[in-house]
Amino acid sequence: MENCKAAFFLGHTELLGIGAGTGATTSLAGLAEWQASDATDEQIYTSQAGDTLGSISSRTGVPERSLRRENPRDMPGGADPAAGSRIAALGIRYVRAIQGDTLGTVARQNGVTVAALAAANGFPAAAPDSTALAAGRRLMFPRRP
Repeated sequence: MENCKAAFFLGHTELLGIGAGTGATTSLAGLAEWQASDATDEQIYTSQAGDTLGSISSRTGVPERSLRRENPRDMPGGADPAAGSRIAALGIRYVRAIQGDTLGTVARQNGVTVAALAAANGFPAAAPDSTALAAGRRLMFPRRP
């Protein structure tokens, strides 16, 4: 978005306009990403092929009993969800990487370990702090205990 800056407050993205009259001379396009669906998908995990109730719980940090309680239609009787199911995972949150972010910088900014961030987002378990992130990549943060 031209002349817009993203600010992150308590896990939420706010867009701060820098419109005419502010003296902004440089476009901020490409520095941060935001999509209208970000707000509606705030605490939703989209299941992947091969996901089980246990793997979703491990990835999101949400206990299995909570996942079953919040998603009775998608996991009747505790069954594993189909790929593409939108699973309510209360307590998770997302941020989008900006240009120059690494696993380490994002983890430190959000008070989680690199290992937890890597596991939640499908990176190898031993991914180094310096692993570069593509600008705009949506990263999930597991629920804190």
